[in-house]
Amino acid sequence: MQNYLTKNLFAIDVNNSNDKFETNQIKLIEFPKIQDEIRYVANKIKYLVLEKGTVFDDINIAVNGLDDYKHEIQKIFNEYSLPFYLDTSRSLMEHYFSRTLFKIADFICGQKSISNAISIIQSPLFIIDNNKKLDFENYCKKYNVLSDEFYKKFETENTELCKNAEEVRCFVFDQIKELEGHIFACLTVTEIKTVLLNYLSVINAKNIIDTLSQKEVDLIEKQIGFEVYGKFEKVLYEADAIIGENLVSVQGFFDMLKSCMHGTNLTTVPLKCDAIFIGDASQSTYYPRKALFIMGATQNRMPNYSSDSGTITDAEIAILKSNNNVSPTIKELNKREKFKLFNLVVLPSQKLEITYSTLIKGQTEFKSEFISAIQSIVTTNGMAIQVEKSDMMELKIFNNNAPLLVPYLVGTTQNAVKLAKGKFSNLKNILEQQFKKVLENETKKFADDMSRYQITNIREKLFKNNKTKISQIERYFKCPFLQFVDYAIKPKDNPKFEIKSIDVGNILHEVAQMYVNNCIKNGYKFSDNENLIVNDIFDKIIRSEKYFNFSKNAYALKNLKEEAIRFCNAIKNQILSSDFKPVYTEKRFDDYTIGNGLTISGIIDRVDKLSLKNGDGKSSSISNYLRIIDYKTGKDKFTYQDVYYGIKLQLLVYMKAISELDNSIAVATGYMPIKNKFVDVFDEEFETYKIDGITLKNDGMILRLDKNLVYNKKSNIINVEFKKEGGYTSNTEKFILDEREFLNIQKYALLVLNGAVNEIMQSFIQPKPFKEGNSYPCTTCKYKSICHYQIDVNGYRKLDSIHKGDVCKEIE
Repeated sequence: MQNYLTKNLFAIDVNNSNDKFETNQIKLIEFPKIQDEIRYVANKIKYLVLEKGTVFDDINIAVNGLDDYKHEIQKIFNEYSLPFYLDTSRSLMEHYFSRTLFKIADFICGQKSISNAISIIQSPLFIIDNNKKLDFENYCKKYNVLSDEFYKKFETENTELCKNAEEVRCFVFDQIKELEGHIFACLTVTEIKTVLLNYLSVINAKNIIDTLSQKEVDLIEKQIGFEVYGKFEKVLYEADAIIGENLVSVQGFFDMLKSCMHGTNLTTVPLKCDAIFIGDASQSTYYPRKALFIMGATQNRMPNYSSDSGTITDAEIAILKSNNNVSPTIKELNKREKFKLFNLVVLPSQKLEITYSTLIKGQTEFKSEFISAIQSIVTTNGMAIQVEKSDMMELKIFNNNAPLLVPYLVGTTQNAVKLAKGKFSNLKNILEQQFKKVLENETKKFADDMSRYQITNIREKLFKNNKTKISQIERYFKCPFLQFVDYAIKPKDNPKFEIKSIDVGNILHEVAQMYVNNCIKNGYKFSDNENLIVNDIFDKIIRSEKYFNFSKNAYALKNLKEEAIRFCNAIKNQILSSDFKPVYTEKRFDDYTIGNGLTISGIIDRVDKLSLKNGDGKSSSISNYLRIIDYKTGKDKFTYQDVYYGIKLQLLVYMKAISELDNSIAVATGYMPIKNKFVDVFDEEFETYKIDGITLKNDGMILRLDKNLVYNKKSNIINVEFKKEGGYTSNTEKFILDEREFLNIQKYALLVLNGAVNEIMQSFIQPKPFKEGNSYPCTTCKYKSICHYQIDVNGYRKLDSIHKGDVCKEIE
């Protein structure tokens, strides 16, 4: 095989059938994704070792585009218990020592920002208690520490926070200040080198790196750690030897040093004698072995051609009027890549398998021209060799609840059938010896998984004093485990002094509350200076201690104040346009019974009321009608899907609770969105803040909810629009409900709420997230590090599209 490929691969004329090579030692295989491609290679290696007696050291793997494959290779090969050496050279600049050094360089050259300072103190080079690092970070954000303030003592307050922050500042930045003073007095490379090495000696950089490297579990990382400081010193001394006496600026010195360190690699050698060698097809050095697997053999990767573009193209080189040759040209570089490939494929003596995936990193890939070259000169069973299309079917014995037996057998259905027929005796013996042990382990693991979520005192932990909250039940429907952690374990984040989206929402909630209370106090009479009133309310709120972190951020304050004014103008428009007037803000209700012996409490952002006399006006009885409004930041919108699946129940449960407790009739509920969006057109601004929810289908009530509908076809405060010819538009019909539907959807919300409580009482707290479109709650979940839920293994709950009728019919 080697001799034939050497003579004929990329030869000019191979059309003569007599020149073709008959072999079964070469295979070409296509896969749908790289995980299948890697798993196939792992399976094949397992087979070669167990059945053919091949040693791991006799196997090479060349990967085209190793960076896209290496993480999956490590994961799958470890799963298969395969010993391997991954030849991934690493730039000196990738080590934490280099990154810290240049963060310090940026700092002394003028980039004295909070983020840069925090990056520096987080470096492993500075042995500091993590809590003190966090206090330093919070102090800097709280007081907006900038520039040379890092070189001055922190003494703003007499607190533990300030003392810890000052301790960190003194330990790190007093030395950096001294470095800055000395280094800017230097004129030459030699002088800067001397100052820099002296600073690194003072902070004990080399010993710290060596100590941390000694503690590394990964042998390659340990080896790299021991190599770092020596390589850095070598770069520094070489620069000194070449341009030591040259005049240079501090910034110019560090730019030069960074460039040199980028080009310096940290090299490693294989740490196991008998290991599979895995490298980059274009960059690694390979030696002859029995078997070679070439992966990622696609058009854009194999060979790794360069495009003829850049500062000067080959065509432009050809017309240069110069006696000096410009080399290498793109054509020469591509010839070198092709030659590297030629040298690679003639190395194996017994087996050559070339594989590729049709989808890599979301991009569709096609087979390499090299595969076509192989097909033109190689035959199998008298026919031109074909590309096999493989669909890996992994052998599973415990459905989705257990790992595969791939560390012990060639894990495909096809090979399992061969085992059943008595072939592969060595492998079969291993399977017989291991199967009982694996079965026992899996049974124990399954039992442990089940017991992991069994809690005996669930009511006491999750429903203390027989109380619950709507937010707890909504959290349960997002994921039972998420609800359990939040309401039973109750972990707390370390406080951070920074502007958060929740702070923005809380500030605007408080502004709205105080503004509406002012409207109630003034009998819903408005002056010409409403914006000044909002401005004063905003300033009063922002001066409070809990929003201190906003005080130094003028840009954020300006935008937030503008949003507060727009939001309150929209509230004013709602009050003027409706017969329903605000009567409560932050209305609290307690001990509303929901079943299972539990009660709920809640706070409603705003309750609007309309009182009407009954009968002909002579009767003294009065009926009260309510509209429930919840202020919402973000992208929350009312959907029947959220109600159906229990993800958003608050509006409906609160509406039912307050109407019963207040002895009133609820006719509407919805979210009033808090946007941060400037709109030029006055009417469109109100449209932006339209209440999004459901309304009772009662023409009289709808005209009182928005009096302007008497003259206009479309409301700018509620989701209602009339057709020109009369009647409601189809979109309006989705969100107006007749009396039966309006009552049923409230009953449904309580039914779902009680169902969730029953499930929680039965200790159903296993992770079970949902999928909506391409979105998973797991993606942003802060507890995924303790949950370890695998969506690709354990699945998810799929949320189907739900309409008004789907919810209402559930209660009938």
